[in-house]
Amino acid sequence: GCVLVNDLVHCAYYDYSSAEEKIYFDIFDKIYLSITDKIYRLAIVMLGDSNEAQDVVQDLYENLRNKGASLNISKNIEASILRSGKNLCIDKLRRRKRTQKIPEQIIPPENIDGNSTIGRVFLREHLMRMIALLPEKQRIVIQLRDIEGYDFNEIAEIMESDEATI
Repeated sequence: GCVLVNDLVHCAYYDYSSAEEKIYFDIFDKIYLSITDKIYRLAIVMLGDSNEAQDVVQDLYENLRNKGASLNISKNIEASILRSGKNLCIDKLRRRKRTQKIPEQIIPPENIDGNSTIGRVFLREHLMRMIALLPEKQRIVIQLRDIEGYDFNEIAEIMESDEATI
């Protein structure tokens, strides 16, 4: 298996053919570990399941690691990795063919106090349920823009879309 040492993942089962290849993988591991939380949060938004999101983080790491130096990375490695994570989530969704049910109550009750802790928790959960009803691309854009803080040109690169369509 793999071990985390000084913020680097070292995997016993990887046989490095050269010192350069080991350096490449050490750099890749450090970059990947730095954005693991972002990949996980994106997967949670797309899949709605924490276990599946954890699987995506692990599967993506293994997939990218197995591609090695042949990995086609654009100028923005973080966007490339997130795009690969998004594509892996899409594959999982296609396999699952998830159907969404629209909740009976879309509008929260009028008597919810948004200033109380319980009211804020209820409203946050309600907002998350409403976001889950949005089409997949809109959910991803909300996650990347409002939660992760990416600007629109980075989101366009991750989504493989035109900035104007974002």
